[in-house]
Amino acid sequence: MQIFLSEIEQQYLLELKEFYSPYFPTLEEVDIFINKAIQLDWDDRKPRQMLFQVQRFVSLATEIDKIRPERDGLRMLFLKCCMESLAKLSNKKPTEFYECFATFFSEEGKHYILDNLSLSFIEHQKNGLTIHEGGNLNIADILSIIKAMRDMVVHEGNYWELQLFAHDKDSAWLTHIETNEQLLSQATYRNTSKQIVTYHFETTLQYEKFIYFFVEACKNYIANYIEIKLNPKNL
Repeated sequence: MQIFLSEIEQQYLLELKEFYSPYFPTLEEVDIFINKAIQLDWDDRKPRQMLFQVQRFVSLATEIDKIRPERDGLRMLFLKCCMESLAKLSNKKPTEFYECFATFFSEEGKHYILDNLSLSFIEHQKNGLTIHEGGNLNIADILSIIKAMRDMVVHEGNYWELQLFAHDKDSAWLTHIETNEQLLSQATYRNTSKQIVTYHFETTLQYEKFIYFFVEACKNYIANYIEIKLNPKNL
């Protein structure tokens, strides 16, 4: 393995193994996963870049709390960058990537996320009337919410208003998004008015659990990419 790694990558290899170790039963399986990625140097080192990009952006998302505590918008900015990087490296268009990426969340991950973040109701901004009762979200909706939070940070400089994660484990937290754009998947709610509406959510999500399942989905996505590249005839 060493001959395929630059000096800088060798320095980070131990950190990389430590980062991915919670997602494998044994350290040997972590080594196998990383070795497979490194085997694909003929593929412009893309799987290797994917491994490092996930580790870097997730670490930034987690450690930003030391600079701006409980600023979920900044966390989501880095997680959106992480997904954009995976999409670009795997040569997928955004819509295609997010449809695909949503399928790589484990069943346990889907249940945890969707059981702890719910749509309470949607109201019209002008008259305050409820125009849609609460309903079940799906993983595609969660990814859309992440994108909306990223846009609030980048386009409006607003990184404090939207709280995706509960501050404690003992209570539910309320949050909302105002937009005239199609926020959720059309299967959940279709905004045909093109007017500003407010989406109200209730969350008991804990960041530590959410980020575990997010990284697990990233790992599954990368593993699938590697498998396709190593065994294209199996498609």
